[in-house]
Amino acid sequence: MRLKLSTRLILGVVIIEIFMLSLLVWNSVRLINSSHAELLEQSVRRETDLLAYSLAIGLAYQDRATLQDVLHLLENAQNLVYVIVFNWQGQVMAKIGHPPAIEQLPRIDNSYLEAKDDGVFDVEKPVILAEQVLGTVRIGYSLASVESITARTRLQNTSIALLELFLSIGVTVLIGILLVRRLRHLETGAKALYNGEFQHRILLQGADEMTDLAQTFNALAHHLEKTQAALNIEQTNLLRESSRLNSLLTGIRGVVWEINPQTQNIIYVSPFITKLLGFTIEQCLKKGFLIHKVHVDERKKLQHISRGLIADDTFMLDYRVLNGAGKWLWLRNIGIIERDAQHQPINVLGIAWDISENKQLLEQVHQAKIVFDNTNEGIIITDAQQRITLVNKACSEITGYSTAEIVGKTPRILHSGRQDKLFYQQLWSMLEQIGRWQGEIWNKHKDGTIYPCWESINVVKNERGEVIHYIAIFSDITSIKNAERQLEHLAHHDLLTDLPNRLYFNTRLEQAIVYAKQQQEEIAVLFLDLDRFKNVNDTLGHIVGDQVLQVVSRRLRACLRPQDTLARLGGDEFILLMTGTTAVHKQAITIAQRLLNTIQQAIHINQHEIVVTGSVGISIYPDDSNEAQSLVKYADIAMYRAKSLGNNQYCFYTSQLTTEIEKRFSLENDLRHAIEQEKLQLYYQPKIDLQTGKIIGAEALIRWQHPQHGFIPPDVFIPLAGETGLIESIDRWVMFHACQQNKQWQDEYGYFLSIAVNLSNFINHDNLSVVLKRCLKQTQIDPAYLELEITEGFVMQNVESAMTNLKAFKELGVRLSIDDFGTGYSSLSYLKQLPLNALKIDRSFIQDIPNDPDDVAIVQTIINLAHNLHLSVIAEGIENQAQLDFLRHHQCDEGQGYLFSKAVKADEFLLLLQKNNHFLQENVQTTPIVRYKQ
Repeated sequence: MRLKLSTRLILGVVIIEIFMLSLLVWNSVRLINSSHAELLEQSVRRETDLLAYSLAIGLAYQDRATLQDVLHLLENAQNLVYVIVFNWQGQVMAKIGHPPAIEQLPRIDNSYLEAKDDGVFDVEKPVILAEQVLGTVRIGYSLASVESITARTRLQNTSIALLELFLSIGVTVLIGILLVRRLRHLETGAKALYNGEFQHRILLQGADEMTDLAQTFNALAHHLEKTQAALNIEQTNLLRESSRLNSLLTGIRGVVWEINPQTQNIIYVSPFITKLLGFTIEQCLKKGFLIHKVHVDERKKLQHISRGLIADDTFMLDYRVLNGAGKWLWLRNIGIIERDAQHQPINVLGIAWDISENKQLLEQVHQAKIVFDNTNEGIIITDAQQRITLVNKACSEITGYSTAEIVGKTPRILHSGRQDKLFYQQLWSMLEQIGRWQGEIWNKHKDGTIYPCWESINVVKNERGEVIHYIAIFSDITSIKNAERQLEHLAHHDLLTDLPNRLYFNTRLEQAIVYAKQQQEEIAVLFLDLDRFKNVNDTLGHIVGDQVLQVVSRRLRACLRPQDTLARLGGDEFILLMTGTTAVHKQAITIAQRLLNTIQQAIHINQHEIVVTGSVGISIYPDDSNEAQSLVKYADIAMYRAKSLGNNQYCFYTSQLTTEIEKRFSLENDLRHAIEQEKLQLYYQPKIDLQTGKIIGAEALIRWQHPQHGFIPPDVFIPLAGETGLIESIDRWVMFHACQQNKQWQDEYGYFLSIAVNLSNFINHDNLSVVLKRCLKQTQIDPAYLELEITEGFVMQNVESAMTNLKAFKELGVRLSIDDFGTGYSSLSYLKQLPLNALKIDRSFIQDIPNDPDDVAIVQTIINLAHNLHLSVIAEGIENQAQLDFLRHHQCDEGQGYLFSKAVKADEFLLLLQKNNHFLQENVQTTPIVRYKQ
């Protein structure tokens, strides 16, 4: 145990004093013993000398009586034990006391210490007269009196020492108390400083060192108090700036990044990277991961920028990136390069966003321009005042006026005078009424020639309904027959490759089937699709892609026999009809292999060497089908089978290839019947108040127990329902039965809970409000006990429609919550406008807390965001106690997950409610979190 300073000080002084006083007592006793022994020795010798002198006369005359008389004078001596007088012959002449036997006489003691062994000081003295030894006298002195005196003296000294010790201890304690009392003031002040109580002051009076120390302490506390106040202000400012920065980073639809130009390590990348590219932040922070996703054509430029090897301090670059789904995205990157005093790069940071739609729009505009410039019909565009602003090449060829000659003029420059005023009045009347006019009109060429045109005029208005342009499309119908033939060709042929199109091929196939049936011949249909042709368009552009298609078309045509029909169905799909052959399977294999070989030969366009491959599917008449559409469909199925085998292959159709499609159709029909016959089931997963442990609601989850296939997961049949249009019926069924069950629990058992239903697939439907009103009316449930969950993605698909529906639901009194919050791409500006009650944190952020710092930060941010917007927070997917403790500590309101219970049937959920209610009644003084697993 650690002693206080005061206790240690007093104990130290006491121990020193005890040691010093013990040393003093020991020394005094030693000196007393020594002095008493010396005095005793001197006294014994002196008395022995006197006795020897007194006995000299008696021994000279050998007179025993005289000797005995001398000894009788000593009988009353207090310390005398015995006296024996011997003559010179050793005979006993006289004795007194209690001498021992002559044979047992002890040895002579030379000192006091030797005499202490038997308690008698034995001495012997020769009796000498006239230098002649007359005999000896032996005397025994008792040491008892000396020892008694010595003991009394030692006791007195010890008592005096103990008294002095107690007095010194008292004085020491008193001084210690007075000193420690002032030290405790300093200790209290030090503790106050440690606890951050900088306003604490030490009040000591006097002119000693303690007072000086207290004044120094007070000055330090005052300085710290001022410093803390300044730090608090600075912290508040930093938190405000941090909040603004976080709001900015969360709100922008772009990726903020920072990289070290020397190490090429990515220092920071904002979370939007996951939504943009589909990669986790951990993947993106790995060195070299992102740069290898950049298209090789732009990779070197981006590497130069990231190393700061460009002259400018700012940059902008458009480049392609392969996202997690294997799709190329166009990104635009702008940023700055920070440099040191020597102009060396020390940091590179910027922001990137998706411009793929812009690129596609530019491509579409480019294609439109191609059409505009290459169409055979003349096009004139004017402004609202009928001044010509743009014409195409065909217009110049038809009218004879160049672009420079006609732009800025009005269409009156083409008037021939063949139409009267009434004609133009009717024309403008129709334009004003219906916004378009079409008909035949005579125009005048630049050289004065008058020619007939078929012209269409359309009015273009802005969003305010104001006329901004007139567009006239016209053609010279002098050679109408040629035009009709050309239109006929275009109707049955592909514009890009001049191959027959789908319409022509279908007609030709129908005719071939009729003929083959009559002649009992076989027909082969070969469906060909170029492998990964989209990469060509994305990488080199659609112009190059079109040129590749044209080259491929010419090569395919060169591989065919005269009686074969090759058509382009669209995109990179071609179809071939083989007729007039006997060994159709063998011939189909030969042609298919020939087509694949010729396709994969390198194509050189604009210094690009392009290699493409194809996959071919083959169906045979009459083995596979007697119908034209079925033959095409089966060839298409076989083609996809060939692709699945690794591309650049051919495959014949078999009935097994349709098994998967048939299973899907079967499952769709079974789902439709299950909905109609109400074979679906609702399960309920409890929602817990994380602060009290009480079940306050549930989420209704749909389940399907198939009679033949058993349990079918929702992630299998829900997407199927979305694709087939059955999802609306499912949503209506779930909402109605959940409300009906909740009403039953209220009426029969008195449990008033909020039941959550996910309607994300149904949220943007206009009739949802009507369905909801009907449900509430039929079930007679209070709208406050119905909660509709929607995901961010479905709201953002049609914000206006979703906002309208959500406001209508809110007016009905139902609760609204955003499900899977944080996984979508909602805008905070829209979020604050939505009439929500709660945010539901997606389980992907819950599963790794509190170990993942990123998930911890995200969850804390969502909770703070929701509470600042006065919304409740629901955490889903709680599976362990650590997650629960973290959420409770950060004031999360509600939760659900396997830690409490899985989704259960209605009767099992009722048991959970009863157990929960019973437990809370027994533990009314506590706020536990209890698990209710079945």
